[in-house]
Amino acid sequence: MGSPFFIGGNDMRVIAIDYDGTASDHPKKVNALYDNQANFIVINTARPEYLREETKKELKELGIKYHALNMEKIRADIYIDDKNCGGLRWPKIVKPKYSSSQEDSTATSSKE
Repeated sequence: MGSPFFIGGNDMRVIAIDYDGTASDHPKKVNALYDNQANFIVINTARPEYLREETKKELKELGIKYHALNMEKIRADIYIDDKNCGGLRWPKIVKPKYSSSQEDSTATSSKE
């Protein structure tokens, strides 16, 4: 069985778009991509599978058009991917993620 992402043929571009904070905030942009028949739109979310129907309802209420919905995307703070819009970019990650109170105390002690 072939990949469901090649329904329209190998010439289709598969575009995965994060839901919360991305597609949900920019439905017109998602729909413009969907309206291009060369695109196959996958809404990607880290929401658990049990929220699929609720998520589909929200997508419908927002008027967001899509071909597939991918639940349980891995949760990460940073995604590094060669297919990233604009190409592969390696972020400069020097400090571990701290809470704001830890950051403030570190900044204060380094000034002394």
